[in-house]
Amino acid sequence: MKDYKFLKKYDPELYKLLVFAEGYPANDPQACLIRLRQFGELLARLWANKLNVFIEAEESYSDLLKRLQERGKIPVNICNEFHQLRVAGNEALHFLQGDSKTARANLNIAKKLSKEFDLTFANHLEKSGMQNTPDPLPARSIPDLLDDDSEELQEVLKTDSLQTDFTGKELIGMDFSGRDLQGFDFTGAYLNNAKFCLANLKNVSFRGADIRGTDFRGAKYLQSHQVENTLRDRKTRFPDRLQRVIDSQDFDTV
Repeated sequence: MKDYKFLKKYDPELYKLLVFAEGYPANDPQACLIRLRQFGELLARLWANKLNVFIEAEESYSDLLKRLQERGKIPVNICNEFHQLRVAGNEALHFLQGDSKTARANLNIAKKLSKEFDLTFANHLEKSGMQNTPDPLPARSIPDLLDDDSEELQEVLKTDSLQTDFTGKELIGMDFSGRDLQGFDFTGAYLNNAKFCLANLKNVSFRGADIRGTDFRGAKYLQSHQVENTLRDRKTRFPDRLQRVIDSQDFDTV
């Protein structure tokens, strides 16, 4: 992936998502497709931002692509490739669809879009002598919000609802400490800086989830296979026993 480190100068998150996606097209194609969907939305919003296209904070990914195409801001073929990443990612997230062939094809599309983006904007910035740093985007776009249920989710947790499916939800910074979460599904969820201290995590799915900075210390029944296909960093904290296993196996982090 060293050929794509140029993405860091636009937004480090782009590079991280692409690295994560490349690691799982064969072993977990659906996790790969979910991350490529997120990669596509972030890249599309950055693309619009670079073109000085105003982005509504609540504007959906699909609506943004439609507007960019209708205004002639991006070619039809590029817009179609963004849509392919979007649709395949949604199908992987909500319907568990997608095979390794589709994942590899979409990974190639993401790489192609990356190079097209760089060719479009790199020369202008080099000539201007400006520092190539990410422009601010509406909070909705980083991270990619697959659903808009965050306020409802807060109420669900407050009332101890029986809901157990949090697939693709934005749960950044939320505190699940001490809860009995057995059988819950956090597939593809955004759990950055969340807390699961002393929680029961037996048979909980974190496949494709973003657990950077998440605190699992003291969590019960958490196994290494549950966190293999996740996006994490060195600030992610696990129970002591699991931390030793992960350190010994040197799982990839970003």
